[in-house]
Amino acid sequence: MKAFYGCTFIIACFFAVVNAHAEANIQPNLEMIADNLKFENAEQFIKLGFEDKAMQELHEYLEIFPHGNHRSEAFTRLAGIYSSEYQYERAVEMMLRHFEEFSTSEAGVEAYFHAGMMYRKMGYESEAEAIFNRIIKEYPASAYSSKASVQLQLAAIMK
Repeated sequence: MKAFYGCTFIIACFFAVVNAHAEANIQPNLEMIADNLKFENAEQFIKLGFEDKAMQELHEYLEIFPHGNHRSEAFTRLAGIYSSEYQYERAVEMMLRHFEEFSTSEAGVEAYFHAGMMYRKMGYESEAEAIFNRIIKEYPASAYSSKASVQLQLAAIMK
């Protein structure tokens, strides 16, 4: 009889471990699905031309998913929408947030470069030059280092 209870206990423990493992695997998958769906909603609104709804979805995405798979893209999309609506300050804000969060990636450096270009477009030459100089100094291996150098050369010619 003790063997029966021992076997039953071992089987119950086995199923408890399997069930806990299965629940642990389901949770990340649901989070990943929710992450993808939220971002895809924003993408669909962009395709349909509903930029206001897309911006709302993207801002919610950035708030809800602090470690989401599409954060870099969300910052890029928001900056693009703000820029197309001539809200350059908001576009720069998104680019700088993108850079702050992804400063070790090429996408982050690209966002920082575009922030410099946007500053130049708004007439803030000193801010643009500071960004371009920082890219050259801190990210010399980046493709945007040479582009930043060209921008500084153009600024020198135009002075």
